[in-house]
Amino acid sequence: MSGLFFGAAHDTPGASWLEDLAAASVAAAETKFARGAGKDSFLRIDFLGKHQIEAHASYLVTKAVQDATAKLGHVIRDPRTETLRVNAGDRDKARLIQRAQAGNMIVFSFPEADVNGDDYLPDSRVETLSELAARELVNILPSSAEDDASLDAVLGQRQTVRNAVNDMVDAVRKTSSLEFSFFPTFGEMVGSILSVDQADALHNSLQEIRTDRRTVSISGRLDGVRTKRRIFYLEPDSGGDVQGALGPELLEDIRANLDKRVTAVLEEELVQTRAGRRSRPVYRLVGLTPSG
Repeated sequence: MSGLFFGAAHDTPGASWLEDLAAASVAAAETKFARGAGKDSFLRIDFLGKHQIEAHASYLVTKAVQDATAKLGHVIRDPRTETLRVNAGDRDKARLIQRAQAGNMIVFSFPEADVNGDDYLPDSRVETLSELAARELVNILPSSAEDDASLDAVLGQRQTVRNAVNDMVDAVRKTSSLEFSFFPTFGEMVGSILSVDQADALHNSLQEIRTDRRTVSISGRLDGVRTKRRIFYLEPDSGGDVQGALGPELLEDIRANLDKRVTAVLEEELVQTRAGRRSRPVYRLVGLTPSG
């Protein structure tokens, strides 16, 4: 931090939780107001129900966020491949910089774009790979503690995305519920929450054995989409409804065909538990064409 806000945060003694809260508010003011007209994007994480963050909890969440964004950065760079482990190259290309920690929050910023480096993506306008990955993580997580549709959509995501979410699930189960706020350089803030209860539910689902994966084509009306949560809704000609996950690469096709008849190419996956119980299928949209 810098300037007036940094001085105020530094001078706040922190002898009580009220003073810690004041320091957190000052740090938040720094991230919101002290960046000038050419403000930088940042990711803020709040530990819900906490007044202070223990060192171990800070480490667990920081590591989980960096690992998750590195994995998401990997599939953004190369959608043809999956990864379940973070390597130094993926981490370096989607680096996060811890900018501030006060009270119950941590703020991360992002490295500047290197026009000669692998993390520079001209098509992303002003966002680096680190920013794109952080935004994607916040988009995939639930919008609230009651957002069950987003939990279901996580199960339909590709393997690397599920693995990235699982990093955050493990961290939340060991620390506290987390609130995520991504403030871009331009545009609106994107927020999400991963509660302990949601993390427990996802933990159980993500540990299940997945079988019977197949690709199916379904014709019907594209009924709706939650672009920020990467969820589509389809009304098949045969009746009923289908919803599931989609990747960011399909957002333009979705917008162009909303409320129209389409043929959707879906990856359908049935889930079987270790006890042999089979659940309803989950879907991921992998292709979309108008069907007139």
